Amino acid sequence: MKDLQRHFLAESINKLKDLQRSLSAGYSEELRREAFRAVHTIKGTAQTFGLQNSARIAHNLEQILSAKDFQDEKKLNILAENVSDLIAALEQKNVSDSPPSKAAAEEKPENFPAALSSFISDDFINQFSEQEKSRVAAALTANQNLFSAEVAFDAPRFAEDYKNLRRILDENGEVIAAFPGVKSIEANKISFEIYFVSAENSEKLQNLVAQFSAVVTAKTAVSGSSINFQDVLLQVANHGENLAAKLGKDTEFKITTNDLRVSPATCKTIFDALLHLIRNAIDHGIERRGVIEIDAKYSENEIVLKISDDGKGVDLEKVRSVAAQRNLTAPSAALSDEEVLNLIFEPEFSTADQVSEISGRGVGLDAVKSLIENAGGRISVKSENGKGTTFEIFLPNNISPQSHRDKEKENGK
Repeated sequence: MKDLQRHFLAESINKLKDLQRSLSAGYSEELRREAFRAVHTIKGTAQTFGLQNSARIAHNLEQILSAKDFQDEKKLNILAENVSDLIAALEQKNVSDSPPSKAAAEEKPENFPAALSSFISDDFINQFSEQEKSRVAAALTANQNLFSAEVAFDAPRFAEDYKNLRRILDENGEVIAAFPGVKSIEANKISFEIYFVSAENSEKLQNLVAQFSAVVTAKTAVSGSSINFQDVLLQVANHGENLAAKLGKDTEFKITTNDLRVSPATCKTIFDALLHLIRNAIDHGIERRGVIEIDAKYSENEIVLKISDDGKGVDLEKVRSVAAQRNLTAPSAALSDEEVLNLIFEPEFSTADQVSEISGRGVGLDAVKSLIENAGGRISVKSENGKGTTFEIFLPNNISPQSHRDKEKENGK
């Protein structure tokens, strides 16, 4: 679970820094919603890992983002201050006082050249600072994409064009390092080799920087590690039991899984989604006593997760009523039960009578859908009044059961 916590901290910090940059560009309703999803997810995961100070600051951010006058400049300034405080709190927890383990030592920057020697030429590899090496190592650990761009500028326009290129790259990722080119790409040109991390694909990045005669090369920076998902499910169940006890509910967890191993990035996505779903089930579905079942398995090239509770189910009539009040549907709209049920994934949709620290803002299921779809997956829901609710999640899997078994054989396990 230390690996998962490290991934949570690194990804959360990067997401919040992206939010800082977006805030500086100005307000939009989509920005507020995206910030709400991110902060709500960070809060839940921070609580799971016992990072109470970080969870408290994230809760304050939720309060700010839900204010009716959020667009007010004062609110935006307070938001920016709290985002900075949350980053600082998470960065503090990212520092370990304990001696590094053997696995951690293998991820240190001194192994950076060997890890990327096939991607970064010897002309540049020794020019990286220790900080830049650490950032690349973090990208490897977090399964992010590392790119290089060979760019050329006309000498008279160098300063202006270089500034514009950096702006484009900063808006679509994070620049790690930039070095003068070994030789000019063309005569009378000033060339640079730029390395950066981005969630975008290489084709889009190529189009964005084409005006600078750039050649973009991509490397999916996968560390090759995988995580036993049984440990993750047990951590989620433990958090669920503690939450249920806090609310005075008796909740039993039943977990079924085969030898499911997932990449750290996929693990983080599933972990965040499961936290939202079990918190929702405990707060809204289970009344006094109930069972939550989590089933995780391989299915061809997919990971399939089923999360079920035997609680009171979704009140479809209440969903219809709230949807009509929010003008999501016409009062007389003839929607099927399935169409009504899918409205619970709408941004900030909630049937809760009051907001609590756990739920009621309508962010959880919207965040789950966003997490799953951003990872290339899909989610569905079924519910029956008085009998419970079931969510099914389908995600692409990049670590096959057979390849994992082969790897274990090679390692003599």
